[in-house]
Amino acid sequence: MKVQYLGDVNDYRKYALLRLLAGVGLKLGVHWLLTANDGRSDGGKRGYLAQSEIWRPYDPDLFVLLVHVPPAPTLDDFRQIERRGIIPGAVYFERIVVPGLAAREKLHATSMDMFAACDLVFFDPDNGLATGSVSKNQSTGVKFVFDDELAGHYQAGRSLLIYQHFPRVERANYIQALGQRLRDFASDAEIWACHTSHVVFMLVANPSRPADHIDKIATAVDDGQSRWPAAFINFKYIPRG
Repeated sequence: MKVQYLGDVNDYRKYALLRLLAGVGLKLGVHWLLTANDGRSDGGKRGYLAQSEIWRPYDPDLFVLLVHVPPAPTLDDFRQIERRGIIPGAVYFERIVVPGLAAREKLHATSMDMFAACDLVFFDPDNGLATGSVSKNQSTGVKFVFDDELAGHYQAGRSLLIYQHFPRVERANYIQALGQRLRDFASDAEIWACHTSHVVFMLVANPSRPADHIDKIATAVDDGQSRWPAAFINFKYIPRG
């Protein structure tokens, strides 16, 4: 993720979803997968902030906080959001991702240690899951999270939430394919897609956690469905098979 997009409409949805999950008693690890700003403004969708009568009710406290994010946010602005406890009890990992297999393996090992006590880890790459043509050694690899990294956290007993930007494909089939891909290493998981018009957050609930863990995630999903219209976040369960 890039600090330059702090406070845009996708950020609002993202933080609202994380706060929803934290609100049912889950301890969250937040793996920002930070990349350097690129000077572009195509992701700076901040017009919603001028429509408070529509957008503020979805998460009033969060909305008020994001209103005060400057148009050209810095890393310090980003850290201010964290320090204000926007996600209660969260553990944050905010190192810049650099290309190279050794560097990426070190990043992953450090995140495994940092999130050892977390129930769920959120991965926030620029683009989403790596495509087959991308490797960790390539400069473009910094924009993705890789399946083996997700599998490491899942096998350590954590649930996952993964940011994925929609490519130009049919959405319903794409979401279904993502769910099946995640089941390659999480065959026993309960999976939901939490999607908007531009992005989807894949929620992978790990049944190896304590007995009430899946119930907490299901409660969060139910709360989100009752609190928000599908135009804000649409929740879809992905069945096995």
